[in-house]
Amino acid sequence: MAVTNENDKAVPGVFDDAIFGSENHMGTFGVKRRADSAWTEDWCIADEIGYMQETCGQIPFGGEVLSGQNPAAKEMLRALCDLRVSYLNSIHEEQVLNRWKQMEYGEWGSFYQYIGAHLGYRFVAGSAVFYTDRIEVEIANTGFSNICDKTELALVRENEDGTEEVYQADYDLRMLAGQETVKIVFLLSGLQDEKKDRYFLKLTRCRGNVAIRFANEGGEERLYLR
Repeated sequence: MAVTNENDKAVPGVFDDAIFGSENHMGTFGVKRRADSAWTEDWCIADEIGYMQETCGQIPFGGEVLSGQNPAAKEMLRALCDLRVSYLNSIHEEQVLNRWKQMEYGEWGSFYQYIGAHLGYRFVAGSAVFYTDRIEVEIANTGFSNICDKTELALVRENEDGTEEVYQADYDLRMLAGQETVKIVFLLSGLQDEKKDRYFLKLTRCRGNVAIRFANEGGEERLYLR
């Protein structure tokens, strides 16, 4: 029922009110394998997650965390990524959220800050290699989830005379799951090191024509490459 079409105005989401509450999230998931269950029965968490990733990848998944399991940080992050978590209730469960706030986590300050910065998608542009006929750019999604909205990724060439040329990427970023990286190839001619043209990446959400910023340091509505 959660599978949607691109043109649907009302898009459902998944709300799990017992993330980490128990092995099956306090009954949110079942215990039987998909192959051993009727369609109307709950499946075990592994099969349910696999089904959602295959068929419901364009809807947000989130909810509330509970203190039942209390896994280690690494296991917790893996689970949030497997679930493709896009959002969490910021006031429940207070015991868990306070524990996250007290956990030091490198440059992020706290584990709470790290999780907050990685809910949903988080795109980071990596190395950009310039050839005579193309530019290859690595794009990493360091968030927990793929982006659910249709999005356009473009390379903008700003010529010396002030004119611009825009090259659209032949790739659907909705397919880039959390913690995965893809190499994008832009085919274009006239690439010469001595030219003073400038190159930028531009990411736009089609719904509402809204600019999405890369998470690179200093990233603005356009990310400067060269």
